[in-house]
Amino acid sequence: MKSVGIRKIDRLGRCIIPIEIREMVGFFSGTPIEIYVEGRSIHLKKYQRTCSITGEAVDNPLVLDNGQIVLSPEGAKYVLEQLKTYIASDR
Repeated sequence: MKSVGIRKIDRLGRCIIPIEIREMVGFFSGTPIEIYVEGRSIHLKKYQRTCSITGEAVDNPLVLDNGQIVLSPEGAKYVLEQLKTYIASDR
């Protein structure tokens, strides 16, 4: 890990990440990020939703049921095959 500068935390607990660094790592306005604490370090990571079926992190998932179901392309194919089998069995 490389130090790229020093910033102060303001009285509201905020710390500004310089735009050059945000652009370099793909943090644009509105980008959801995850915050991790490891010992006395804080790590920021771009949030990626995970597929409800495969568990893989997905950049552009299919989101259904108001965000309750998140599918990767592989997860969507699996669900589609399961639905075809279910419908074909005349339940």
